[in-house]
Amino acid sequence: MRALTDADVRRVFDRLADRYDSQMLTWERRLLPGSREWAVRQARGHVVEIAVGTGLNLPLYDADTTVVGIELSERMLELARRRVAQAGLGERVELRQGDVQRLDLPDGVADTVVSTFTMCTIPDPLAASREAYRVLKPGGRFVLAEHGPGCGCWSRCRYGSRPTTSPAIRGPTSSRPVSGSSW
Repeated sequence: MRALTDADVRRVFDRLADRYDSQMLTWERRLLPGSREWAVRQARGHVVEIAVGTGLNLPLYDADTTVVGIELSERMLELARRRVAQAGLGERVELRQGDVQRLDLPDGVADTVVSTFTMCTIPDPLAASREAYRVLKPGGRFVLAEHGPGCGCWSRCRYGSRPTTSPAIRGPTSSRPVSGSSW
């Protein structure tokens, strides 16, 4: 089986974008209720949200946070832009098309990086995680709400990030322990 590419991911999400919200919210209600809300509540200050998708998280952020959302799929990004406009979030949300494995952001710009249910769709989740830590300010938080088991070690998280630093990725992590984690 060939490796998943950015082009594959873009094509899939461009195709399913119009159904994404209803499908995702159905699964979240059944399997991971409150995960998205929990992750967003951990965010502070300037936030980078990787794989922002249709922007389901955007209305959930506190009014004192600013968000830069990065998304590979142009159709998902169109829906996120619509959500930002409808919710009146344009003053504090910026959306960009881009690859979360190679963020077009300077080092140390974010207080928080948020990822919700994304790592299983990223061809190289370790590269995306390294990028998340690169853009964090010292003492910043990388907050994940992920499901598992999945295609890599990072998608095995349920609520939050690993409570200690990984040898492959150095940096701060969320203070909430991962229940049931074997690593």
